[in-house]
Amino acid sequence: MNNNKNNGEKKVSRNVYCTKNYNLFKPLLGNRVVFENRKQVLISSIKQNGWITNPILVNKNMEIINGQHRFEALKELNMPIEYIVFEDATIQDCIALNIKQQNWKLSDYIRCYAETGNDDYIFLMEQLKKYHGKIPDSVIIHLAGNMRHDGVPSNIIKAGKYHAVDRESVDKRMAFIIDMFSIIGKKRGRTRLWGNVFKFVYYSDVIENTRMKEVLNKYIAEVTPAVTTDQAILVLEKIYNRNRKGDKIYFMPEYEKYCKAV
Repeated sequence: MNNNKNNGEKKVSRNVYCTKNYNLFKPLLGNRVVFENRKQVLISSIKQNGWITNPILVNKNMEIINGQHRFEALKELNMPIEYIVFEDATIQDCIALNIKQQNWKLSDYIRCYAETGNDDYIFLMEQLKKYHGKIPDSVIIHLAGNMRHDGVPSNIIKAGKYHAVDRESVDKRMAFIIDMFSIIGKKRGRTRLWGNVFKFVYYSDVIENTRMKEVLNKYIAEVTPAVTTDQAILVLEKIYNRNRKGDKIYFMPEYEKYCKAV
């Protein structure tokens, strides 16, 4: 630890240092971005209520491991920065700390692993940017990874174990969901609910995707806003089987098998 007084540093306790030399500190590659609104909320709180000392954490390179928003708020207020040095701390320590404190969102973990060179996360970031606003992010995450099951795999993403499988056909998967959304419109229930239902339809072994799009477009007036996944699936089942030659296809047993798929 460089304790050069020319840098304006002073030791305030056994492990805590204090300085107003903001240039000492550096951002840590892969750490989450600083949100302006969160910084401003913190600044307002300090102005109104004062500041209770809460040192930021840095490594031996003075890269901020924890406390970016505190640092930026205190810097804007021209207040001293108190900090603790963890000599060998890395981005993995930053991740572990934020998992424990539950500070990070899934997007923070994705960006972190992408910025530190994980190819699967780089690909996922590209898909999230490409299809943002067209498909719910949770559905994009599943489709990019070619995952059949529902529920955002947050534990997999946080641990850096996400894998983007079958990348060559990802655009085909995304295109089907976008086509279905273009037919269903925005007034028939929650977007994420329909996104998960459409994903089930895509991966079903017995539902013909082309027919599903055709009949949904033809009978869209019969689709009412869905409150539950079961309701949405049964509506699609009724439309799919209309005037269909051969045995009816029952969606719910297929959906139960789909949910159990790994």
